[in-house]
Amino acid sequence: MRVKDIYVGEYYILKSDKKSKVGCSFRYFKEFQNTQVLVLNKLNAFNNRNTVRIQGLSENNGKFELVSFWVSPYDLTRKPCDT
Repeated sequence: MRVKDIYVGEYYILKSDKKSKVGCSFRYFKEFQNTQVLVLNKLNAFNNRNTVRIQGLSENNGKFELVSFWVSPYDLTRKPCDT
């Protein structure tokens, strides 16, 4: 997806990590792959690959952590309709 097709506050599916610069968040890319994530904010008119900030819940030793990190918009896809 392109940045302009993504809306802040909506849910999307993190489908891959092929276009993103994974960096220190490599653990979360694997954990959240093919799951629903919330878009917190996005950057427009930037040349950086990671221009969309997403958020999700991660379980760590029986405790839940709220995690957010930056991804490429091309690694996101629309959530299927709940009809």
